[in-house]
Amino acid sequence: MVGRLEGHLLDILQADPRTYASGSVYSMGWSGVTRPDRGLAAQGGWVNIYDGGYEPSGGGHRPAIYLGLRALEYEDTLEAPALAGGLVEFRKLVVPLVIVAQAATELEARAQRDQLCSNVRLVLASHIVESGYWYELRTGLSEATAGETHAWLNRQGVANAVMVTAGILLPCRFLYVWTA
Repeated sequence: MVGRLEGHLLDILQADPRTYASGSVYSMGWSGVTRPDRGLAAQGGWVNIYDGGYEPSGGGHRPAIYLGLRALEYEDTLEAPALAGGLVEFRKLVVPLVIVAQAATELEARAQRDQLCSNVRLVLASHIVESGYWYELRTGLSEATAGETHAWLNRQGVANAVMVTAGILLPCRFLYVWTA
């Protein structure tokens, strides 16, 4: 069930043009969305959505959205068991989306990261309820969301060969029903 929910989440982000749209933070936007783990080549200037976890030393193209971390793919917990003609479990799944951007300056890397994070939250706000998948989805900093959002900045290189990576860990909390 977890794989089905995660796959649907990434499919939503891939299909919605708001994922790669420009905005007030990063006005250039991106050319589109690609899924390198699904046979579509990773490309610079596109939002690359990966089915696997983020690795700081990993290659790939940025900006990118990763599904979890290598050390933490997801957290799935039982909220309440019930009986209704069979076993029914109300469950909570927390999936950390890792959003990463790279640029030559800290300002541009932050702008890209923040714009992409805003885009992802906007897209997912339209999918709070997904029949057949989940009955509630929350992202961000509200108390209703499990976990906290963490942002980071990493600068490597010297002089004109600097590459700045800006990332954010955005927890997505899904409430769903599992039946036996």
